[in-house]
Order: sequence, then structure tokens, then C-alpha cells
Amino acid sequence: MVILNAQTTFDQVLFKIVPNPTIKLKSDSGLILNSGLHQSQETGGFEKADEMIGFGVITAIGPDIKYVEVGDYLFYYRGSIRPIPLGEETWQVSERNIMAFVKKDDPTVEAAFADYASQKAVEDQELKATAHKLNIIL
Repeated sequence: MVILNAQTTFDQVLFKIVPNPTIKLKSDSGLILNSGLHQSQETGGFEKADEMIGFGVITAIGPDIKYVEVGDYLFYYRGSIRPIPLGEETWQVSERNIMAFVKKDDPTVEAAFADYASQKAVEDQELKATAHKLNIIL
């Protein structure tokens, strides 16, 4: 499959969705925290967290972009993005619809991804151990 190297126009940003490294998967005591639900500020009910705010890394920017650059990380409202068929999963959002961003050279980004990776590795290891005990093949 050919993957296109596209640019975007005006105040548009192209990005790839990546896991949010600030989501803590387990508490220090082992309690699973990432239930996938988020309590709504409006209704008080619970909604799927992935239907609200997403996290991604910027892959291309338009000429009118003022605040972000390629490689920065962004938080966005899922209702404001559009898929762009470039041969791999790419999304587009207007810069004005970016809720927050973290510069690519911010030292907290590397630390957050390292912490997330170690939590994920422990979670995967525990899942495999449980599956082994139950004779389930993953």
C-alpha cells in the first residue's frame, strides 16, 4: 500500500491518534483505573471516554498555523476531527479546535510515555499470566 505524504491548507492540522500517556492504568495498590468511562459534567452520567477527548501527534500543518508544529502532541474533541484517507490512519482538525497541546521537546512528554509503556507492559504480563492459569491462548 502506498502512503501519501500530504500537506494541509490554511489553519488545518494533520495528526495520528496515539495512546494518551497521562492516563494511569492502575493505582499503586493494583486497582484498575482505566474503565473507559468518564463522568459527564453536564448530566452526571457516565460516557465512554474515547467519545470525548482524544490525544494525537501532529504530522503536518497548514501555512496559517500559529501555535503548534509537526511533532507536537494535541488534545482534541472527537467531534471536531475528520478522517483523511492517505493510506494510513490520519485525521484533520482546525487549529482553533485543538483543546490543548504539549510541545514535542517538553521533557514531561518522554517521561509520560516511558511511564505509560512500563504500566502497559506490567498490565500485559499480568493478563498473560491470568490467561495461562485459565488455559486461554491470547
